[in-house]
Amino acid sequence: MRAAMQEALSAAIRDRLGLPAESLLPDVIGGAVAAACDVASHRWLYADPPVPLRSLLEEALRHLADY
Repeated sequence: MRAAMQEALSAAIRDRLGLPAESLLPDVIGGAVAAACDVASHRWLYADPPVPLRSLLEEALRHLADY
């Protein structure tokens, strides 16, 4: 599931930016977003007390936006 999500993200980024197939940038960005989602999901799964997944996803993605 994660690999499919990352591949779809990379393809969408490549299309949106109009980059050639050999460009690494879309794959790097797609991988970073997928990793951020993994981290947020892991934190959500083990949170005690429970926290909303959406807030964790938003926080994780904000960290990427800082760079």
